Amino acid sequence: MPHLISVVLPLLFYSISCIGMGALVMRFFAHRLKETLMTEIVIAFLLGQGFLGSLFHFPALAGIFTLPVLLSMIIPFACWGLWHLFMVSGAVPCAISKLYREFRSAPLPWQITTVFAIFILIAGGSSAAAEITDDARAFYMVLPKVVAASHRLVPLPLYEDFSVVGLLAEMQLAALFLLGMPGGSPKLFCWLTALAGSVILVAISRNAGLGRRGQIISLAMLVTSSAVALLWGSGKTDFFAAAFGLCGYYYALRSWDVDSRKDAVLLAGLFTGFAVVAKLSYLCQ
Repeated sequence: MPHLISVVLPLLFYSISCIGMGALVMRFFAHRLKETLMTEIVIAFLLGQGFLGSLFHFPALAGIFTLPVLLSMIIPFACWGLWHLFMVSGAVPCAISKLYREFRSAPLPWQITTVFAIFILIAGGSSAAAEITDDARAFYMVLPKVVAASHRLVPLPLYEDFSVVGLLAEMQLAALFLLGMPGGSPKLFCWLTALAGSVILVAISRNAGLGRRGQIISLAMLVTSSAVALLWGSGKTDFFAAAFGLCGYYYALRSWDVDSRKDAVLLAGLFTGFAVVAKLSYLCQ
């Protein structure tokens, strides 16, 4: 039980901090960009990741990335995140009831497909127990541990040139290590980010004109992808860039709405920038 608490509490605390940061930023766009409840929370979560991952670079480069400094940075956003979740909690029962009614009214094959896809998504959390291999063992999970232990951001030996890439995901994993998450358990945050990306994929499908069945097919295509199966539990940070990129696509589609075009374009550019910083190779794709 103590080990479970040391994993769950930091993960929950930091995730709520991301939601709080993202919700604050979204206040500048909320008057023209209306989202469904789940999409709103997930976008706030991912937007907060982008900003917090960027902010963590400053104390890390200054050599003061300590636990008191980290807490002073994220506690205000955690409080705002809790307040935001409390304010939208009243709409949760209605949203769940609507989804349940749609599920009950769907034909049995579609119900089975839905349950199958959701089960694989949830089961992906068990991948955190997988062995860290390849690039993650050499860099992606090593750098966060070094930053958390040394309280500063320095190039890794033998990877000095590669250490100049964007480190949005790595800095967040360093924060989770600093908050006390043991071993490779911060990989659970990679899984949460993958879940967030799947929600955005469904939102993209909906905005592209697909009905509920088309959205289910999109989700099933994602969870049965060999790329997803290989990346889950590997310790690599590709899911962060992928989730940011999906948000960029989502708001690029939203830009067709004349009333919200300006804000949608700004957010599309912001998320695209986060995606490129998190994974530089996205710039060529």
